[in-house]
Amino acid sequence: MKKIMALAAVVCFLFTGALSIFQVKSLHAESVQEQQVYTTEAPAVASIDYEALYRSHPAEEVVGTVNGDPVLWEEYFYFYCGYAAEVESVMNYYNQYGYSLSWEDSYGEGLTWADVPAENAVQSILQVRGIELYAEENGVSLPADAEEQMDQLIRESAESALGEGATVEAFEEYLAKGYLSMPVYRRMLSTNLLYQQLLPEKIEEMEAEEAQNAQAELSQKLEKTLEECSFLPEETFQAPNLQAYLKND
Repeated sequence: MKKIMALAAVVCFLFTGALSIFQVKSLHAESVQEQQVYTTEAPAVASIDYEALYRSHPAEEVVGTVNGDPVLWEEYFYFYCGYAAEVESVMNYYNQYGYSLSWEDSYGEGLTWADVPAENAVQSILQVRGIELYAEENGVSLPADAEEQMDQLIRESAESALGEGATVEAFEEYLAKGYLSMPVYRRMLSTNLLYQQLLPEKIEEMEAEEAQNAQAELSQKLEKTLEECSFLPEETFQAPNLQAYLKND
């Protein structure tokens, strides 16, 4: 359970996690409709009041550290809510076929379904920090034009999400709907650029199998670095209690 998401997948999640929270309301509504078709015995899973949960801590509150590097609530919550939305949709999928799952039910290895988002959030944060630590230990740094590259990526992402001519300010508001702040997003872009720097220079010219082997080799090295990383929560911080933020639609 401690390694729910492989290191090779972390960079992909950085840019798709917000989509889960953008879509969760529609997914939940669709699952309820489908459930009425398949079974009338299992009720829909109690949904999460994400806004109330997010507001339970200041965005810039330090909730923990990874090897001394502070982790803010806004970063933790982005990963947390993305996984929570995914778990919610999975549970509703099972409930369509009469499994009648609830958040307090056992997920396995001593965890309930309500524990899974927190476990995954911490692992994702560790993996991001693991990439940064590995790069530092191996003398790999961001390219000189990293800031310009990130600015360009943000402009392109804004137009991709909101249409031609979309402003960075509008994109920042769009990200906020998925509980993703621009500072956290820029750190994710930075991590992605570092990851690309760690790969062989001409990986884009390699055959598919050779490129996959190169990525697998890097993942193995990153796994070793990950063992050096640990999340130490602040004394006053506890993983969110989902039971206090559930609502029945």
